[in-house]
Amino acid sequence: MGAAMHSFTIDVYTHNFAVTHFSRDVKELLVKFAERFAEYEFIRKWDGSVDRKDNRYFIAATKDRKEFRFHINSFSGFLDYLRRFGYTEKNINIVTHEAYTPLHCDFVLKPTHTPYEEQIPHIDYIAGPQLSTVTTLQTGKGKTSCAIVAMARLSVRTLIVLKPMYLDRWLQDLSGKDSILVGHKDDLMLVKSFRDLADLIELALMDALDAKMIVISNTIMRMYFDNYELLNRDTSLFHGVSPVDFYRVLRIGFRIVDEIHQDFHLNFRMDLYTHGCKTCALSATLDSDKAFTNAMYEIMFPPSLRCNAGAYHKYIGCSALLYHLNDRNSIKYKQRGRQSYSHVAFESSVMKRGNLTRNYLHMINSVVSERYIRVAVPGQRMIIFAASVEMCVVIVNDLKQRYPSKIITKYTEEDQYEVLNSSDIIVSTLMSAGTAVDIKGLRVVLVTTAIGSRQANLQALGRLRELRDYPDVVPEFYYFVCLDIRSHVDYHERKKESFRGKVLYHKNVNLGLSL
Repeated sequence: MGAAMHSFTIDVYTHNFAVTHFSRDVKELLVKFAERFAEYEFIRKWDGSVDRKDNRYFIAATKDRKEFRFHINSFSGFLDYLRRFGYTEKNINIVTHEAYTPLHCDFVLKPTHTPYEEQIPHIDYIAGPQLSTVTTLQTGKGKTSCAIVAMARLSVRTLIVLKPMYLDRWLQDLSGKDSILVGHKDDLMLVKSFRDLADLIELALMDALDAKMIVISNTIMRMYFDNYELLNRDTSLFHGVSPVDFYRVLRIGFRIVDEIHQDFHLNFRMDLYTHGCKTCALSATLDSDKAFTNAMYEIMFPPSLRCNAGAYHKYIGCSALLYHLNDRNSIKYKQRGRQSYSHVAFESSVMKRGNLTRNYLHMINSVVSERYIRVAVPGQRMIIFAASVEMCVVIVNDLKQRYPSKIITKYTEEDQYEVLNSSDIIVSTLMSAGTAVDIKGLRVVLVTTAIGSRQANLQALGRLRELRDYPDVVPEFYYFVCLDIRSHVDYHERKKESFRGKVLYHKNVNLGLSL
C-alpha cells in the first residue's frame, strides 16, 4: 500500500517536465531513472580492475535534490517507468503549464534577398507549427539565413543563444551592412555578462524592454542555470525570475541556437529550462561517433520530426597527403598520464627540435606553394589548421617570410573575425575556425591536425563553399597523414568513411617527404 499513499507533483512544460514534493522512496526512483541519461566512461586502475566514472547527466537537479528535470520527450517513458512501481496518474499531481502570448515584432527582409530553392522547405519547417525544430542543411547552404527568414515570418521577439566566439559573426548577420534584414540598432540587445542578464530581466518586468532580438552568450545561460541549481531555486539575483519563467517574462516567442552539437550538454540542458517558445537548432553534423550522444540527439530531436536535408551536393575534392618519419623515436604524441593520441603533444615535440620544425614547415609550404600560390587568383583564400596557437604563430611567421606580398594572419580566440575575409592565407585552430565561419573565396583547406572525430572532420570539410564566382575551380581539402603513426592511419580511415558520398574524389597523394 506504500506507493498509493505517496503523492508528488510533475510540472509539465513545453520542452521539459519537473518533479517535486516527492518522498524518499520516489527520490530513489528518480535517481535510478536518471541513470539512463548518464554519460560515463570506464577507467582502468593500477591493479587492472575497471571503474565506471560518470562524467555528466543529461538531466537537471537542484543541489538539495528536491527538484529533478527531464526532457519532455522522455515524459511518456517516465510515466511507464512509474507504473512499474505502482504510481499512476491517479496518485500523481500533474500540472500542465499553458503557453503564453509572445511579443509581436515586425521584421523586414531586404527586397534583394531571395531564398534558394533548397532553403524553402527548411524555412517552411522552422516557421511551421512544430514547437522544436532542428535544421541540418548542408554546410554552406545557408542555415543562418533560413533561421532569419523564419524569424521574420514568425514575427515574435527572438532570443539567439551562441558560443561567445560566434557573437561577432551573428551580429553582422543580424545588423551588419550585409544583413538580409532591414533594421535599426535598437532592434538588437547583446547580453554578455551576469549583470546584463539581470538588467534585461528587470527591463522586462518593468515593461520597458524594446529589443526585438536578444543575443546572449551561452556561457551566461550556463551560469543562470548553475545559480538556480546550486542555490536551490534562489533567484534573488534575477529579480525572482527562475530560468523556466525567463521566456514568459521576456515574452520571447522564438529561440535560435547555432551549432547545437557544440556544447551539446549545455544546449540539451537549456531545453530542461525552456517553456512556451518555439525553438530552432542549427547544425550540419548532427551525427556523433558516440552512441550515447546520438541517443541524446534523438531524445532532443526525434528523427521522425526532423526536416529532410535532401541530397548532398558534392563539389569538394579531397586528398590525403602521406609522409613518413625519419626517426620514429623523435616524435612524442601522447600527453603525460594519458594513452590517447594528442596532436598538441605532437606539435610540441616538433617545435622542440629545430630540424623537425624546419622539415614540418617545409612540408606545409610544399602544399601552400603548389596547391595555392601557384594556382590561386586574387580573391581566393587558403586556411591552414593547426592544433595549438603556438604552432599557428610559427606557421604564420614562416609563411610571411616566404610570401611577403601576401596577407597572412593568425585567427584564434583573441583575433578579430574580420581577418578571415581580409587575408590571403589564414592559420587557425579547428576550435576557432573549424565551425560556423564563412570565408569568402576559400579555395584550399589544409588540416595538419590529426583528428578522428566525425563531426570535427565534417565541419572542417564544410569550411569550403562552392565557388560560384569561379565555376571551373574545384575547392580542395587536404590533410596530413603520417604513415608511421598508427593513430594518423586510423583517423585517415575514419575520414574515408565520413566523407564517403560527400566529396567528388578522395585520393592518396605521397608527398615524398619525411619529418
